[in-house]
Amino acid sequence: IQVSAYVNGIWGAYGTVCTVTTPAGVLAKPNGSDSKDAELFSDFKLETYPNPNTGTFTISVSYEGKFNLVNELGQLIQTIEISKDNNFEAKIEGLTQGVYFVTGIVNDEVITKKVIVQ
Repeated sequence: IQVSAYVNGIWGAYGTVCTVTTPAGVLAKPNGSDSKDAELFSDFKLETYPNPNTGTFTISVSYEGKFNLVNELGQLIQTIEISKDNNFEAKIEGLTQGVYFVTGIVNDEVITKKVIVQ
């Protein structure tokens, strides 16, 4: 991105180009693991069903963590915490028609699943 100030109706010069990474959520490592190996999350899954749906769907993951539900404009709709206490699943309800994305971070990489509400 590049940023420019807008002061008293005048745009200033653009700053230096930079890359910005915004975390969408943080996943916990499996219990008892302190490994940072890349294969740690090789069996990670993020599933949404049914997809497409009518405003109610389930998110199912293989590790506990925090996930964001955002709309197609990038606006945060809901933060979802999933753990073994809820069997690694969360039910989402009451969404209006549109395209949404469920995002989380696995091994420093953003994982995203598209969800369509008809």
